[in-house]
Amino acid sequence: LLYKLVEAKQIPHTRIGRKILFDRQKLEKYIDENSFGVEDWDEKAKEMLE
Repeated sequence: LLYKLVEAKQIPHTRIGRKILFDRQKLEKYIDENSFGVEDWDEKAKEMLE
């Protein structure tokens, strides 16, 4: 799921070669702003994989 979010450019990241780097503060901010409950996780994952 994480790679799908990166591909869709929904998570702030930096690529260096084949590595994907995340800024901890930006990632925490993204998680806080886009947090969803455990029940919604399956639905979110299904949406991202379609």
